[in-house]
Amino acid sequence: MMNKCTVTALVMAALPSALAEGVEAVEPVVQAEEAPKPVDARLVAAHKFMCLCNDMWFLLSGVADRADADAAAPRFRELLDAAIVEVDAMFEPAEDSADIYESMEDGVAESLDDLNAEFQSLCTNRCFGSEALIAEFRYAAEAGMFSEEYIASLAPPLPLLTEAEAKTELMRYKRLVEPDRAVLDTLRAVQDSRTAGEAAVQLSQLSERLRALAPQQNVANRQFAPDSGATVREVYAPIEPLLWEIRTEIVRIASLPEYDEETFDSFSSALEDVYRSLGDAHGLWFSDVFDASFLIDLDDALREASMISK
Repeated sequence: MMNKCTVTALVMAALPSALAEGVEAVEPVVQAEEAPKPVDARLVAAHKFMCLCNDMWFLLSGVADRADADAAAPRFRELLDAAIVEVDAMFEPAEDSADIYESMEDGVAESLDDLNAEFQSLCTNRCFGSEALIAEFRYAAEAGMFSEEYIASLAPPLPLLTEAEAKTELMRYKRLVEPDRAVLDTLRAVQDSRTAGEAAVQLSQLSERLRALAPQQNVANRQFAPDSGATVREVYAPIEPLLWEIRTEIVRIASLPEYDEETFDSFSSALEDVYRSLGDAHGLWFSDVFDASFLIDLDDALREASMISK
């Protein structure tokens, strides 16, 4: 008795002879292959640029001391030069009108945001004193890859405040608490275009108060002596949370559905003015709060508001 496997084997063995005896074979239908569509060279360049940004981010994120910074400098220059080449290629004229960023903009923007945050962080730390990496960072800013604003942090440290200057500065910081709190309260009241219009007037007045409290040029951005740390922390204690809450409110307002409409224009102008005044008045402390991650949060909020309004 034949089992199922035996029958299958016999049928398979008989197939060639059956075909030879006249069983008509069915010719397989072969479909012509479609010609591959040409790849937009700009898309290729954008992909390479994004990968190079990620490589630079990975390189810079591993820098923890001066030795790391010195070692990273030549590789950073190599990656940077390659990225600049791809930037040029990304904007080469194309035969079609397709926008390169239709498919790549999110990835490119995210890679740039991450890289910018790491770049600014190292600038704030003055590249741990590595003159080699500082030189490459200056070159990168001159090439247009990063904001020139970050480079200011790379300057040699200014002399410490004298005892008399420190006393004056501490008194000035104590006087900033009140206008800081007023700015926060004003921003908290903004819920729509009507309340934004009311806030714009108040913010303009607060900008004038803050400008009047800005430090003298000869002491701006100079550090306190280490032995005054306890006193400085005591003065700074009520200021830091106010700045963080102001940051939160700015991001919240930017996410309001109407924010990109003309009804918010006067408020946006007043907010920009008070933002600059806060930065001038608070100096180094301001940049600790309103760092690169703030710009990322703000950009996300603006995008969210734009999508809601559509």
